[in-house]
Amino acid sequence: MQARMSSSRFPGKILAPFRGKPLILNLLESVNEVNGINEVVVLTSNDQTDEPLVAYLEKLKYSFYRGSLNNVFQRFQEGLIKYPCDYFVRICADSPLIDRKLIQAMVDIATKSQSDLITNTKGKRFPKGQSIEIIKSQVFASINHLDLNEEELEHVTPYLYKTFDFPRVQYYESNLTMPYEDMCVDTLEDLRRLEHSSSIFRFIEKV
Repeated sequence: MQARMSSSRFPGKILAPFRGKPLILNLLESVNEVNGINEVVVLTSNDQTDEPLVAYLEKLKYSFYRGSLNNVFQRFQEGLIKYPCDYFVRICADSPLIDRKLIQAMVDIATKSQSDLITNTKGKRFPKGQSIEIIKSQVFASINHLDLNEEELEHVTPYLYKTFDFPRVQYYESNLTMPYEDMCVDTLEDLRRLEHSSSIFRFIEKV
């Protein structure tokens, strides 16, 4: 999971109160309930602005890794050295309403898959704020971050989509067609809208 306090549009949003608890805790608790995820690690930056987040994670005894503020790709690679695994699940911390059952369905696929990337972010019918990417750690670690451009370093996965093809990429798509509202918290207005919204996304597993 990646998180930082220095959002340009909503600084400090990760610890903002959301439905009675800090925003990031909503997500941490959901991910903790997924079978097959051995450890939840928050990848944040070594910038001073992330000190409050680190203090909060230490208080709750959640694992974290601090790396470059802007080179998020390298931060992930370094985090994998400290917390080695076969696959890692990438979820952004501004998604407090992500559906645990959706994460579980994709993790179940990853345990049987030979793909390097399992994703629901392409060709999708999932609302923003329900995005999940599961990446093979060995493949990710082998990429030289010095070969990547600024966008690829900051957003982590664009390089994978540019260079990987089927069957290296497995796209997980929904058969749901009804529209859903944006469920990602980018601004204070998003936080207030979602906190009081009666529109709730519920993942229905495909048959």
